[in-house]
Amino acid sequence: MNAQANASDMMATLQASYRQKLLDRLIVIENASVQLSENPEDEVALGEIRRECHKLSGVSTSLGFPEIGNLATEIDCGITLENTPWSGLSDRVEELLDLMEEQLED
Repeated sequence: MNAQANASDMMATLQASYRQKLLDRLIVIENASVQLSENPEDEVALGEIRRECHKLSGVSTSLGFPEIGNLATEIDCGITLENTPWSGLSDRVEELLDLMEEQLED
C-alpha cells in the first residue's frame, strides 16, 4: 500500500471516530441549550456548551469539518472572550446542532 492510500485510510478512520463522538457532543449541547432556554442565566449549562464547542473547534477543521469548527470557535469565543448572553448565542448554537446532525446522517 502506498503512503497516499495509507494516509487516506487513516483519515477515513479518524473521521469515522469523530462522527461517533459527535453524537455524544450533540446530546450535551442540546441538553444544555434546553436548560438555557428555560433559564438563560444557567452558568453550568453555558459552561457545558463552551467546553464542547472548545473541543469541536480544536479538532473539526483538522478532520475535514470546517463549518463545524468555525462555528464552534465563534460560539466558544462568544462565551469566553465576549461574555455574550444566551440570547445572542442561541441561534448560532442551533445552527451548530443542525450542522452536527447533518454529519451524523452522512
